[in-house]
Amino acid sequence: NTFVNYMTLNNDIKLSNISRINQNDQQNAIVSYEGTSLNGYNIVLKNLKQNLTEMPLGTYSFSNNSINEKIEFRKYIGLPKSFSTSYLIPSDWISYETQGSFTIVEKTKINGFEVVKVKLNFTASKNGVIEYTINNADFITAY
Repeated sequence: NTFVNYMTLNNDIKLSNISRINQNDQQNAIVSYEGTSLNGYNIVLKNLKQNLTEMPLGTYSFSNNSINEKIEFRKYIGLPKSFSTSYLIPSDWISYETQGSFTIVEKTKINGFEVVKVKLNFTASKNGVIEYTINNADFITAY
């Protein structure tokens, strides 16, 4: 049995290859979840102090200037490429200012996997103008 991590933003942005990235420095562990959609969007839930399975149920608020838990959101504007890279070229993307929250609403075990259900609520702005409003978007991940 396999479990596919996925995220759906407002029914038109679907991300199904969500990567969990663990980084350890000498004092703290930092966890991020990143995904890129086939229609040119990238999202990162970043600067978590622990994996989602270890975080308590509840709502975590953030602003664009947050140091801890936050969401980064980007749209691809570069030329179409027929190859993939494992890193983002900054000039190919619009990075938005984000603010809002994410809520860990449920943690369960399914077929031996620890499944976490998260709801995302945030706005993405450029130069003070809101371009995207994401309401109750589903993010489901499992370990």
